[in-house]
Amino acid sequence: MQAILETRARGAEQLKNPENVRAAVLGLMRITLQHACVVLGEWIANTLRADPSKLQNFTGVDLKDFVAPADGDLVGLLSELLVAVENIGWKSAGRYYWETAPLSEALKRLVGKPKANVETVLLAFVRERNDGVEGHGLPGDYDPESDVAVIRSLITRAAPFLPTVSDDGETLLIPSLGGREGTPLKTLKLYRGDPVCYRRLIATSAGKIRVEAQISRALLKREDVVFEVPNLLLELPARSSPEYAIAEPSWAPNWQPFVLIPDRLATIQEFTGRSIELSALEEWADDMDSRRCMVHGDGGMGKTTLVIEFLHRLIEGETDVKWRPELITFYTAKKTRWGLQGLEHISAQDVGVADVAVEIARLHSTKPLDRSWYDKSPKEVVAKLAGLQAGMRIKRDDHLIILDNTETMAKNEADIKALGAQINELSKHVGRVILTSRRREQIEAFPIPTESWTPDEGLEFLKKRGRTLRCQSIIQAGPATLRAHSKALNNKPIALEVFAQAASAPGESLERAFERVQRMQRQDLGQFLYDDAWSRLAPEMRHVMLLMSRIGDVIDQYIIQLCCRIANVNVAAASEAIEESKGIGTVTKIQGILQVAFNPEFSNYCAERTELLDGKTVPTDEDVNWVQKRYKEFVADASTQVRDRNTRAFVVPSARAAWKSFQDGNIDQAFEHYAAACTEDPDNGYLYDRFAYALFSQRRYPEGLEKAKRATVLLAEEPEAWFTRGMIEARMGRAPDALKDLDRAESLGKPKHLCDLQRGYAYVYSEPKDVESARQCVERALKHAPRDRFLDRFASEATAFKNRWLRD
Repeated sequence: MQAILETRARGAEQLKNPENVRAAVLGLMRITLQHACVVLGEWIANTLRADPSKLQNFTGVDLKDFVAPADGDLVGLLSELLVAVENIGWKSAGRYYWETAPLSEALKRLVGKPKANVETVLLAFVRERNDGVEGHGLPGDYDPESDVAVIRSLITRAAPFLPTVSDDGETLLIPSLGGREGTPLKTLKLYRGDPVCYRRLIATSAGKIRVEAQISRALLKREDVVFEVPNLLLELPARSSPEYAIAEPSWAPNWQPFVLIPDRLATIQEFTGRSIELSALEEWADDMDSRRCMVHGDGGMGKTTLVIEFLHRLIEGETDVKWRPELITFYTAKKTRWGLQGLEHISAQDVGVADVAVEIARLHSTKPLDRSWYDKSPKEVVAKLAGLQAGMRIKRDDHLIILDNTETMAKNEADIKALGAQINELSKHVGRVILTSRRREQIEAFPIPTESWTPDEGLEFLKKRGRTLRCQSIIQAGPATLRAHSKALNNKPIALEVFAQAASAPGESLERAFERVQRMQRQDLGQFLYDDAWSRLAPEMRHVMLLMSRIGDVIDQYIIQLCCRIANVNVAAASEAIEESKGIGTVTKIQGILQVAFNPEFSNYCAERTELLDGKTVPTDEDVNWVQKRYKEFVADASTQVRDRNTRAFVVPSARAAWKSFQDGNIDQAFEHYAAACTEDPDNGYLYDRFAYALFSQRRYPEGLEKAKRATVLLAEEPEAWFTRGMIEARMGRAPDALKDLDRAESLGKPKHLCDLQRGYAYVYSEPKDVESARQCVERALKHAPRDRFLDRFASEATAFKNRWLRD
């Protein structure tokens, strides 16, 4: 089958019309995805019939996606099937499909990044197809090279689970596995060597399926066909459904709650640290006015392990909690996990609060749920569940619901806001909610942050785990060695667990185990930790993150400003995005100057990543070089000794750089530095005054007045600030304001002759012009000017004023 598809892909490449290339590639994609899905579906059916005990590990698939598949549904169905076959025995079936690999230039244009797996490529292609005439948009903007690259990538990556062709040239076979011969495929076949694309599967009587299909006689030629086959696909068994169990704690004979919670993820002997977090959970549990608790933190910190440990301690009476919930429901939306085998996909299903509510309703019911549970909005489903619980006399204060990994339930800002509202509804009407998430959800909740262990806790865990695994290299290692390895792995629970497993392999040393974990971290830990957070960032924000990561792991405020300038992103927004997910890095202020330190895993994640913005791949080498050059200039300018009449304005490096740039005639650059300095030193009125004067000297009066007003707020008794403000108002023709502020400056000690000259400007720039008042001001100024070393310069300015404005 692979050879047939590759031949047709080469034919698509030879087509001249871009629209025909797109049509041919879409047809080939449907044929490839359908055959891959049918192979996996029939393999599942055959495996479960041969060994029904594997049903307990079967994760289930949505059969409606088989019946009348759309392009996007097929991609999702394939992912679900790959997870399902992995769970029941076809090991590494999806590894090649999900493997992140470098992309060709054609695929980079489509996806917008240098590396991706084929699932990401297909979803990008489906989005483009939906925007075109093939979906719901208009024709145009075809990229035949990218289209052909998509189908070639799919055929190559799906090859392990595409059917093979038997000797008769018509029967298709499920690929051989474990030395066994391939099993004939029941649902699909070839017609004189040509594949089919089915349109619908219809279950008929006597265990048959009617297949309504089209034979692909050539790339752009089809022939309708209908045939019947045995019903394997549409009778796949339902997944084994979880059920509540009755807990019977001996310490509380009058409390027998119904519980649906997983086993401990860490044994009692191995559970490490988290005493503060456990105490916080206990505090929340007994605060009955608090409906929601949010355990949040970076991926791999052990949030789920913590919450499950708390639940078991609650039931076992190992807490001081007085609350006795009658119902405890744990629901996870986790999609991936990272372990000794690298990144593993454990679920491909997208779930939301409505799915949680429906699952709880199913657990409450003895009969299958009717259609009314599936055609309502999340808010309506939650209300329906609340009604069901009321009928069962289950009070909302008696039900504890755990929503695990809620970050996978929303992919964009709109979804995140909607998710917060839906969780609110669930907690108000159905039960109290503990949620775990890598982000701080947009919801009012009792927050419990989770951070890395301390080095001592990392040491403690490694000792415990070493004893359990009987790992001699850990058992024999000294505390300093283990503490050093823990620190090198950032004391991160997930990394230390994988390190312990790697070290327990026969003949493995700590050093080799450590190197192995580091390699794994570079390969796909970043994908596990950051894919979710990355997908939520706007393209421009991803651009600035990539640009900053190219400059260094630790960057200061000026680098941030330069990068934000290139990406057209607000500095505050960039800082907020980093803080929103602590796994990306930390944002601190040192002596008022912003500083960002990226986590090493995030730097590795960004290392070769790019974004496609407006047809341009970013960040470019030119942008990186420009930032580095400007920063080098900034460092040199910032170290300059300032010779100004008010050195108190130039405390922070950006202010000194502003002074130096202004002296050198680099005016725009000087104003950038001044703006940065005001952010770093926001309460320095002298800085605002000098910024205002610099703007005044360039006749940028409105901006200068804004800074001058800020200066007079901060320096209400400083004559220089009021004088600068009056000068600017005078040039803007705002005579009443200028005269008032110059009077204030004089009353605070500014020399009278200087103020009189500026009053003269106020009169000549006013509407109507008041020449006589201006003349009196200048004459008064010259009369009162002291005979000092500044007299000549003052007299020169006063004479120039008279020559321009006071000639008869």
